[in-house]
Amino acid sequence: SSQEQVPLAISNFELILSVLAKHLGISAEEVLAQFNGKIVLDIGPGGTYPLIKYLRVNTTGAVIYGIDPRLPEGLEDHGLVKGIAQDMAKLFGKEGLGVKFDIIVSTGFFNEELPDTYQWRGPQYSSRTELYRTIAQQIKRVLKPEGIMYILAGPKPNKDFEDAFKQEGFTVANVS
Repeated sequence: SSQEQVPLAISNFELILSVLAKHLGISAEEVLAQFNGKIVLDIGPGGTYPLIKYLRVNTTGAVIYGIDPRLPEGLEDHGLVKGIAQDMAKLFGKEGLGVKFDIIVSTGFFNEELPDTYQWRGPQYSSRTELYRTIAQQIKRVLKPEGIMYILAGPKPNKDFEDAFKQEGFTVANVS
């Protein structure tokens, strides 16, 4: 049976698809197809989680999760967790749902919201660098070894954030 595609109204994710397509020399549809059958986490999907809704309709066999403090309560049955990025391993790792992700996506969250929002830093982190390193460690715990993370970082990537990931052994590639 043919499934009707939902229009892509998520400009940040559309941008990720087009940039990756250009970088990889394939179409945006082929990039989207790479999500088929994968376990995906959207970090910072927002209270209405549009990217998650889009991926659930426009991919085949993908299992989509989300984590954000702005999510409404009671969506755990839908794979959406009200929480913060520092708690990813607790929520999704061995202590939580026991999930390892093939793909982690964040459409602007880390550069646009994280640096300036106290609720993401909290009093337990003395600096952004310490917070970023903690998040990189959490992502390393929940991302499969062969997994990939796509972050929309805007026109000027966050060097401190990149450095934290490099220190945790991630390969960081800037594409535009």
